[in-house]
Amino acid sequence: MTRPRVLFVAHDVRIQRNKAEALFHSVYQEEEPLLSSGQQQIRTNEAEVPLDEVSQPIRGLICLRGGTNVVICNPSAKKFRRLPQIQRPNGASIRCFFGYDESTDVLKVLCITQFGDGRRTKEFHVYTVTKGSVEDSSWRRITSNHDHSPVTQRLFKGGFLHYVAQPNSDKYLVMRFNVSTEDFTIIEVHDRGETSTVNDHRWKLVNYNGELPW
Repeated sequence: MTRPRVLFVAHDVRIQRNKAEALFHSVYQEEEPLLSSGQQQIRTNEAEVPLDEVSQPIRGLICLRGGTNVVICNPSAKKFRRLPQIQRPNGASIRCFFGYDESTDVLKVLCITQFGDGRRTKEFHVYTVTKGSVEDSSWRRITSNHDHSPVTQRLFKGGFLHYVAQPNSDKYLVMRFNVSTEDFTIIEVHDRGETSTVNDHRWKLVNYNGELPW
């Protein structure tokens, strides 16, 4: 944390080799030349490290998902921890979100499974990453009082996961998930017209100078 790094994650698909690779490359962000200062690299087969979703780094760790496989990666130590597979019914899609509970000093993964166009049944599960073996924990089913479908990657800040979602209507909204209590709430965002962040799911949430935009 005293020497922040920039992390690059590349997905290299080589059809002729019938093999996909993942490359993790990190450098110190305050030194010149940027792309060669304090380099650390990991190259691995994608069969071991899925790359459909790559989370925002938290406490030096990142969460990776591919299909029903979820892996926690420590790029500095070059270690990977595969979590139990998510049970996904046929035709369902999965989104994963990575967060940290400061009150109990544990990492958690939120998994949202949705069916069809996202307007039908959805399931919410949480996995608590313990310091023991993978078998010491499992995915737990939780409930949400707000029916919604996530449409963007999440932004983690202050113990909360934030992401743009769509309820059973055409209007987008911002959902907030409390990693400690595992409760969902809706954040009221002022309507800013056609350019509003929540009116277009192609927009992404960013941490701008340590502040959220609402």
